[in-house]
Amino acid sequence: MPADARHPAQVTSHPLPAVMMPWYCSPLLLLSLLLALSVAEAQVEVRISPSNLLVEYGGNLTLTCSSTCPVSDVQLGLETSLTKHQVDQEHSWVLVNISESQSVVQCWIACNGTDKTIASADITTYRVPKQVTLELPPMLEKGKTYPVTCRVVNVAPVRNLSVTLHLGGQVLHTKNFQNYTPMNATNIMATFNVIAEREYHGQDVTCHTALDLRPHGPLLENASTPASLSVYETPARVVLEMTPEMQQGSTYNVTCQVENVGSLQNLSVMLYRGHQILHTKTFSDDLGARPHDKLVTFNMTARRYHQGQNISCHAVLDLDLNGHRLVVEESSPSTSFRVYASSQAQIVALSSIVALVILLVGTGARVLGWRLQAQQREERKTRSLAQRE
Repeated sequence: MPADARHPAQVTSHPLPAVMMPWYCSPLLLLSLLLALSVAEAQVEVRISPSNLLVEYGGNLTLTCSSTCPVSDVQLGLETSLTKHQVDQEHSWVLVNISESQSVVQCWIACNGTDKTIASADITTYRVPKQVTLELPPMLEKGKTYPVTCRVVNVAPVRNLSVTLHLGGQVLHTKNFQNYTPMNATNIMATFNVIAEREYHGQDVTCHTALDLRPHGPLLENASTPASLSVYETPARVVLEMTPEMQQGSTYNVTCQVENVGSLQNLSVMLYRGHQILHTKTFSDDLGARPHDKLVTFNMTARRYHQGQNISCHAVLDLDLNGHRLVVEESSPSTSFRVYASSQAQIVALSSIVALVILLVGTGARVLGWRLQAQQREERKTRSLAQRE
């Protein structure tokens, strides 16, 4: 029998040593790792407040950056091209003297050493128009269309602007600029076409602007200096009325009627004989908004030399409105004088003619008698000389 079979092998058992846990299995570190992993897996949010960054040109703006990072080991910063001052050690900054029409700010955060998370926001700068001006013609003729312009100086953002033309308490026109995309401050011109109506005369017209930044900002309104509208109306026509035939030496009424005269001062109505002014009537009162007919009557005495001369009426509007002068003229058709002599004048004229004839006849007879007497004396003288011889 083999020896190794007779003597079995001895098995020595050793007690197992105590189990040693590695460093990466520390409960505190494991918790930190799990928290870090949960932070990495979760979406960390960064917020900028206020959410709508709106500031007047040249003003200051305070904003705050915050995040949803659940740990205290946070790195946070603000990136911008604007001048900034940090208010506290972690969250808030003041942007000063903001003059860019539109700029971008970025808040970033590194949560527990992870990659940066960034939030961006736009800052919009607005400018209130400091000057609104109105441009309109000095005088408007009734029924015609004229451009009326509102000029707005240095306004932004234009897309929030509306320009309204007011007449008294009435809104005539409004223009909006929603489709205007540039954000920089600029000058705006809004032109409206206005049909001159008679009732507009003497009313104030103004340009109104509204920069509507609601709901995140104010409603900013401005207006131009009011200007008074001057609407004039040329006479529809001028009519001459007179007796078709005038008796010499008699006095007659000659009427000039100016139709449809509006609210105008310095209306002159003149009666012409040929190129000579016989009479003039001037009005200085304002007739009001409703048009009127003006009737002017002149007295004149018919003279024999008036026969065949032309007579006419002229209406002249010499307007001086808002420092501008305008002269409007309208005339009636000319009419020829027809003057006839009275019966008494005819008798006197006939008597004069008869007397003249008699005078001429008597004078002729006397001359003839004188000639006969001279001839007789000459004949007697001739006979006396013949007898002497």
